Amino acid sequence: MKYSSPWFEDDSSSSSKYYNYTNFSILDDTKGSLQTTFKSDSQQYVDWGKTAKIGEKGEIYTIYTDRGKNQNYHLKATSKEGKVLWSKTFPEKDSSQGIAGMFMLKNKTLLVYIRLNTYKYNIYRFDSTGKLLQKKQLNEYVDDYQNGYLFTYSSLGKTKARVSFYDDNLNFKFKTDVTFGKDDFRGISSDGTLYYTGFDKAKNVTTVLAKNKNGALLWSKKFTGTQWRDNYYDGNGYKDEFVIVIGNTIYKFNAKGLAGKKQLSSERADFQVGEDRTVLVQDQTKLYLLNEKMEVLRTANTEYLPGRFAIQSQIIVKHY
Repeated sequence: MKYSSPWFEDDSSSSSKYYNYTNFSILDDTKGSLQTTFKSDSQQYVDWGKTAKIGEKGEIYTIYTDRGKNQNYHLKATSKEGKVLWSKTFPEKDSSQGIAGMFMLKNKTLLVYIRLNTYKYNIYRFDSTGKLLQKKQLNEYVDDYQNGYLFTYSSLGKTKARVSFYDDNLNFKFKTDVTFGKDDFRGISSDGTLYYTGFDKAKNVTTVLAKNKNGALLWSKKFTGTQWRDNYYDGNGYKDEFVIVIGNTIYKFNAKGLAGKKQLSSERADFQVGEDRTVLVQDQTKLYLLNEKMEVLRTANTEYLPGRFAIQSQIIVKHY
């Protein structure tokens, strides 16, 4: 099972890659051997957004701005050997908004988003050869791409927002309205289940609920404790079902409700979910590898680094 850095997402199974600002290294994830390393020239990466992706054939896509005065956004495709395949320059320039990024879509096209202001984005879609397939402007905040849906936020006032969902061709499909703190949207799973959480600070109670795409409530459950990380955060390799830490317990849910849980010795534990749905949890000085039912497969001791996940430094973990 492969677990990797949350800062450089790998959407293919062909190789792993690790991002260290100016160099790219590609490793064979079955042997751990170095395949190639190449420099990223004089480009300067933007401060926010998902700035690197890998394609089906191991090609690396990066979005960056010039170090010079122009500050234009650029998109570059590089082979796994470090050869530049093609590049694009966008008319938009970096600004105080400072957000640009990309998603590799299920239909194998590449979506690039550039923020113009809080609720206005230019969206571009390219094929693997660099051909522009589509350009669209959304007057909404681009948030994430999960399980075949690009979703955005638009304001409905101080405490409410609308989450809109688009398919790979940027066609609007459906929406859900949320109230902050009551039913915050967390993610959409591959079966179309939408997961939400709410928190009652006075009672120290977290509510987890699920709805279908039509907005019908599937179930709702309450737990004592403050909600913490869930598996839909940026960079987690497996965004499906719903895994969340509440208080000192990690829970797993699916469309039918609670699917498993594991009590921990501390609150705010960090975790990653692997491609085979196993869960690697850092509980202070303990690492737990949990199966799909949240049962312990193995444990290990580790150094406790507050605020940092033990495997954030790009460790590959395999089990058999």
